[in-house]
Amino acid sequence: WGQQESKQESVSNQPKVKPLLRPEMKQLLEQLKSRKPRLPLPTAVEGQSSVNNGRMRSLYLPESWTGGPRPASNNNRSENSAAGNNAAGNNSTGNNAAGNSNRPSRNADPQMTLDNTFKVRLFWIVSRVNNCHYCLGHQELKLTRAGMAEDEIAALDSNWEAFPENEQAAFAFTRKLTLQPHLIGDADIESLKKFYNDQQILEIVQTVAGYNSTNRWTDALGIPQDQAFGGEEAKLLTETSAPFQNRESTIVVRSEPERPALESAEQVLENLKKCAARSPRVTIGTIDQLDESLRTQVEDLGTVNYAAALSVFPSTAARQIKMLSGIVNEGRTPNQLKALVFWTVARENRGWYLMGHARRWLEAEGISSQQLFQMEQQGFPETKQKLAIQFAKKLTTHSREITDQDIASLREHFSDHEVAELVQLVCFANAFSHFAESINLPLEQ
Repeated sequence: WGQQESKQESVSNQPKVKPLLRPEMKQLLEQLKSRKPRLPLPTAVEGQSSVNNGRMRSLYLPESWTGGPRPASNNNRSENSAAGNNAAGNNSTGNNAAGNSNRPSRNADPQMTLDNTFKVRLFWIVSRVNNCHYCLGHQELKLTRAGMAEDEIAALDSNWEAFPENEQAAFAFTRKLTLQPHLIGDADIESLKKFYNDQQILEIVQTVAGYNSTNRWTDALGIPQDQAFGGEEAKLLTETSAPFQNRESTIVVRSEPERPALESAEQVLENLKKCAARSPRVTIGTIDQLDESLRTQVEDLGTVNYAAALSVFPSTAARQIKMLSGIVNEGRTPNQLKALVFWTVARENRGWYLMGHARRWLEAEGISSQQLFQMEQQGFPETKQKLAIQFAKKLTTHSREITDQDIASLREHFSDHEVAELVQLVCFANAFSHFAESINLPLEQ
């Protein structure tokens, strides 16, 4: 597919429909099976993942950018799948409350204790808010196979009172972090502390941040829905009961919220000083809990506090550190552009911790703070930089509005591998920013 022959085709500049009703939503999830991806996705061959999301990643991204190969699984699941068989989700704050699951745990880390199916409900909410039809379809299937009744799944869209109070608190936090990450504050974490301990809050924040990353990847690239899922037919067009036939969603984003104007250079520098002096909202670990090779990578990257916050989940910490190191040190994208993308995402999200690191990385690439703020005011000098920064802003703040034309425009100036890398840079930066800022992570001195 190296000729990128599809570049010249007529493409749509309209975003996907945001379905308000459940029957309409299911119809669109089913229709996604036949959509054409925004980057070529050849037929799967033996030895490759048959899941479209996994194949797209393996085709276009360096292995280090995906955290390396995942452990083998008996189930053909998508990225970030986490469904057990306990549909009720009661006692979701307990240790590995997977109930009578007859499937192996799909928790990303053995130190994560929250019920898998509870976390899939969070993934469903993230995907509904982001209008990511691919991920939403996967979560529908996982929840159904975990034993949730149709009306219980439908209640996620319009009746949170049907769920325990602890889950409602997590649902509200998940929607806010997904839609308005720049507004997360002390009160939002305190609302979770009524029901969850600090380690569980870290788990919620880390997984929800990751779900937002996955949404942006699968949706921006227009990945078609899988025909089969977990070795079974991906049956998405199911019957909706009468009470939910005409009940509109209460969590769908009807109109796009705008972010406030960016702060001045002086205010940014002042806020970065405050970021260095602040304290985490939850107890975090230390990098002493990581093995020596990981500690060396962390010290090279300078992200000691980020690694310390993840260290309570050793497997997750190792994966995230390897991904960040791979993104910084490998790939086809120029290092300066990588750092500019991280800076842009951080600016839009008010992610001061990530912003501080992006500024340091840019300085290492020869761009001073003065030059950086001048470029923000006067425009970036290179066409490819302008396109990349515009795309990064849109995918960060209005991911629901990404169109076929957005990717087609990038493909006029970047190779398909570079486009995929650009998308993943924005995805990773958003997850990094969401996690660090939610817990008020201090910037290293």
